[in-house]
Amino acid sequence: MRILFVQPRQQRGVGFRRLSVVEPLAVETVAACLEKEHEVRILDFFTIPELRALLESFKPDLCGISCGFTIDVYKVLAIAKEIRSCLPKAKVMIGGHHATMKFQDFYHDSVDYVVVGEGEETAPDLASCLDRGGDPREVLGLVLNLSEEQHFTGSRPAVRDLDSMPFPARHLTQRHRKDYYLTFWK
Repeated sequence: MRILFVQPRQQRGVGFRRLSVVEPLAVETVAACLEKEHEVRILDFFTIPELRALLESFKPDLCGISCGFTIDVYKVLAIAKEIRSCLPKAKVMIGGHHATMKFQDFYHDSVDYVVVGEGEETAPDLASCLDRGGDPREVLGLVLNLSEEQHFTGSRPAVRDLDSMPFPARHLTQRHRKDYYLTFWK
């Protein structure tokens, strides 16, 4: 299965975003959990034409979009719409802090799944389930966007042994290493 993760970025300006642009560590870690069995890419610092070009060339089966902050909800939904427009059969999942806390914000026809909690085990389970034609209702830690309602599959226990997790797939964001910074204006 081909899986694309998308990290939305705000435009530079005043506020927190001017002080910090950190690597998408959570996305890199979830990607690392999927790499052994799937072809995975991460798109960071992009324009919509770049997203379209990658969707057309890579043709992912599953796209994950990170939504860590409330301010990103509208941008995440716009990205999901773009994915659905370019690849109507691709599945779209949303994850991150905001998605976990307010999954209702993503009850939208361009979003198939919302990961609630940590994605390091949920995303690989979902990818495997989709790969074998299984029922996503059997994957813990998901909210499924059904036509009539959202359906929560149940809580997944938190990862207790962090040493069991692979190192983040930093090679997937290598070209952006120089763009990440913390507490220094660029």
